[in-house]
Amino acid sequence: MQIQLAQLGYAVAGHTTRGEDAIALVGQLRPDMVLMDIQLAGAIDGVSAAQAIREQFGVPVIFLTAFAADDILERAKLAEPYGYILKPFSERELKTVLEMAPYKHQTETRLHEAALHNQTILDNMLDGVVTINAYGVVDSFNNAACRIFGYTREQVLGRNVSMLMPAPLREDHDGYLQRHRDTGEARILGTARQVQGQRQDGSTFPMTLSVTSVTRGGNTTFIGLVRDLSEHQHDQDEIHRLAFYDALTGLPNRRLLLDRLQHAMQASKRTGQHGALMFLDLDHFKQINDTLGHDVGDELLQHVAQRLRTCVREGDSIARLGGDEFVVLLEALSDHALEAATQSEQVALKILHALGQPYLLRKHTYTCTPSIGIVDFLEDQKTLEDLMKMADVAMYQAKACGRNTLCFFDPAIQAATPRWRKTCAKACWNTNLCCTTRCK
Repeated sequence: MQIQLAQLGYAVAGHTTRGEDAIALVGQLRPDMVLMDIQLAGAIDGVSAAQAIREQFGVPVIFLTAFAADDILERAKLAEPYGYILKPFSERELKTVLEMAPYKHQTETRLHEAALHNQTILDNMLDGVVTINAYGVVDSFNNAACRIFGYTREQVLGRNVSMLMPAPLREDHDGYLQRHRDTGEARILGTARQVQGQRQDGSTFPMTLSVTSVTRGGNTTFIGLVRDLSEHQHDQDEIHRLAFYDALTGLPNRRLLLDRLQHAMQASKRTGQHGALMFLDLDHFKQINDTLGHDVGDELLQHVAQRLRTCVREGDSIARLGGDEFVVLLEALSDHALEAATQSEQVALKILHALGQPYLLRKHTYTCTPSIGIVDFLEDQKTLEDLMKMADVAMYQAKACGRNTLCFFDPAIQAATPRWRKTCAKACWNTNLCCTTRCK
């Protein structure tokens, strides 16, 4: 054998008859290829030795053997040999196998390196990449997909991709795959869609999904590109919150209030049901803010917001305009003016009671009552700006009537001279007329 190999231009680096020695010798010499019989002396036979050599050193192995039984051939396949020559063999057979083995090994090495390169790219992508077969079974799952869905690769490979979807979407997904298998329909391919994904802990999250397909040898592989939109959604929610909600109390701000008021006025015109707008201003809040500090003042405003939430119905709105000014918007009151006024008055009285209770601030109790102005509205000629002004006027009427009270808007006050506040205060002091007819 050594002479034949030498004649073919190959040098024999070493030889042995024992399987375990063959493994050690390959590790020491690192040859270009190994010629091995299946039947070897020692505790390890040729098949096991060839498997170890391939796995540990990546050296191609060629079997030269007289064994041709089917069971032996099947077992020899486990070692993935680069050639299998039955004894006796011709020099031409040996030459052909020896020339093909390095070529096959180089080709496999390049493919393996390319696969590693591609896998490295996939595993360092920020987007998740999931590949499935035509039946929805996951074939690959990159690192980003593991991070997004919370699974390890081992937990997902070989299982149906529907495990990554909320239950309501699974049936639709299975239907897509079935139609693709039956008709070739692939309407979900080539487009990016926003869908819901499901993490290992059962929580759902928004994501974009783009799907492409590759067909080789009649087998179709679907490649899904997944991008987690949770942070984007959080950012959008935060932008929305900052644009429409008060940072201190979490209540709607002026911008959102005006939008809701506009819709409430339109609904009132459409249904014939009255609505009411209330302006609230905290009595002597500036004194608390100046003497105790802005931190205590802010804490008081937060308590006020919490109490206001308990005084209105679910469909009503509370807003903070700024400072110590709050607004309550009541919708869908009675279609009778007097009854609607009574309903809004009851809510205002409830607010007076709730906000009039002592506040525990920094281990001390303080009292801070509100003054409330109310204006009713229906399908009349009032504009949004008109209602805001009327509610503000009514609120100052309440303050002029002694604070810690409520007043409905009185058109006569608005029509009076700019000294109306002084006039109202004088009327309240001298005759109590304002408080008995328009203030409560």
